[in-house]
Amino acid sequence: MTQESLAEALELSTSVINRIENNKRKMDVDLVYKLSTALEMDISQVIAELFNGKNTENSSSFPSGH
Repeated sequence: MTQESLAEALELSTSVINRIENNKRKMDVDLVYKLSTALEMDISQVIAELFNGKNTENSSSFPSGH
């Protein structure tokens, strides 16, 4: 999924998506829920990825934005 398609699904701009990816913007519960829906992932899996994603970049379940 591209940043553009994710931004559209979350009703955000691509610059906001970029800031989230670069840990320059925090996400609230509503946004985490929307993200889980957009990625068709269980919310607990999304939360686990958010907490562990930086330590396990190569094994991340998140689709590449590139």
